[in-house]
Amino acid sequence: MEAHQLLAPHTHTHEDQAVFVIEGELEFEVGGAGGTRFTAKQGAYVAKPRNVQHCFWNETDQPCHYIELSGGAGFENFVDSTREQTMKASMNAKRDFGLTFHQDRIPGLLRAHRLTSVVGMEMPWEGAALPGKR
Repeated sequence: MEAHQLLAPHTHTHEDQAVFVIEGELEFEVGGAGGTRFTAKQGAYVAKPRNVQHCFWNETDQPCHYIELSGGAGFENFVDSTREQTMKASMNAKRDFGLTFHQDRIPGLLRAHRLTSVVGMEMPWEGAALPGKR
């Protein structure tokens, strides 16, 4: 994940997931806006259960490398669908993959954590990006 980047808040219906941080650090929010927030540093393992909203971001100036594991078959089809058209894939994600994006939360997270981009989405969003970082 690039520096100052957000993975949009979302909820999986079918998969439990886990992240292992290989290099760098990530900030996590598990449980939605009022959920648990914490930093996962190199070597950390983070569980993200199905039906629980979560997101993560890189607040640092350095890229972060991680491995994400998804339990259950089928999530790879969503990943494959995002290669060409991320926005279209996210709009149909609930119907096709049991994945709900909470896009209304993105601008606030970008502002609050001084993030400049969202994984897989073109930026900037009006009023969300930092001045001079466009």
